[in-house]
Amino acid sequence: EAGYMTMLIDRSEPWNLLRWPQEYRRLRRFCHRHLMVPQPTKRHMATLLADMIDARDFPQPAGFEPGGRSMSEILRAPPAKQASEGLATRIDPQFNVLAAALLNGLGPRVAITSYAWSAPIHPLLHPSIHGMIDTNDLQALRAEAFAAAQAAFGPEAVPDLEKFAVSLDEEVALLGTAQSLITISRSEQAFLCEHINPSKVVYAGLSGRSETPLPPSSADSRRVLFVGNLYEPNIDAANQMLQHVWPAVVARVPDAVL
Repeated sequence: EAGYMTMLIDRSEPWNLLRWPQEYRRLRRFCHRHLMVPQPTKRHMATLLADMIDARDFPQPAGFEPGGRSMSEILRAPPAKQASEGLATRIDPQFNVLAAALLNGLGPRVAITSYAWSAPIHPLLHPSIHGMIDTNDLQALRAEAFAAAQAAFGPEAVPDLEKFAVSLDEEVALLGTAQSLITISRSEQAFLCEHINPSKVVYAGLSGRSETPLPPSSADSRRVLFVGNLYEPNIDAANQMLQHVWPAVVARVPDAVL
C-alpha cells in the first residue's frame, strides 16, 4: 500500500529464532521478505549462490565486475583473514560478500546496511543500487566517551576499555565508501559533515518529537527509567548503577522505583 517493499538480510545463529521468537515476529512485521544467513552455513551458501549465478538461476547485473572479478568468483574466493585489532575485527567478510551478491541479484533501489563494519558491502553493489550506511553510533566517538568516563570515574566505569578502541581514521575511511550516511544525532551529523561530505549525510531523528524536549516529571516523582538496548556498554552501565548508585538513591529516597 505504501508503494514500496522491504527486505531484511541478516546474519544469524541457528538458535536465534528459538531464543527470541517474539522479537523476530515483530521484526518480520516490517519486512516483506527475510533472508537469514546462518553463520555456520555461510561458506556453503556462498558456493551454492556462486553456482546459481554461473547457471544464470540468480543473474547479476550484466557486465558488472567489481574489482575486475565476477560476483561468482568473489563468492568462491577464500574468505579474507579476520583482522586482529580495531574496527575491522567486527567485519564479517563472508557475510558481506553474500549480502552484496543477494542485493545485486534482487536489484533494490536502496540498500541500507548497519554500522561502519558493513561498509565492505558497498563497493560490491551495482551503481544502480543507492547504498546507505545507518551509522547508529559512531564507534570512535563512543570510544572517546568511554575513555573519558574511565578517566573520570575509574576503571570500573568501563571494565575493558581496550575492547572498544576504534581508530577515527579507520571509521571515517569505512563510512566514506557508502553513497549516503544516516545519523540519528545532531552532533554526529556535524562530525560526519566535517570529516566526510555534507551532501552524503542524512539526519533522521529518533521520532517526530526528537527535537522537542519532553515535559519534566512531577516534582514528587520517585520513578527512574534506565533505557538502553542489549549492548555490552549499556549492560556494564546498568550493573554499575545497580551496584554503586541505586543503593545510595534508595538510602536517600526509600520509596524510589527503578
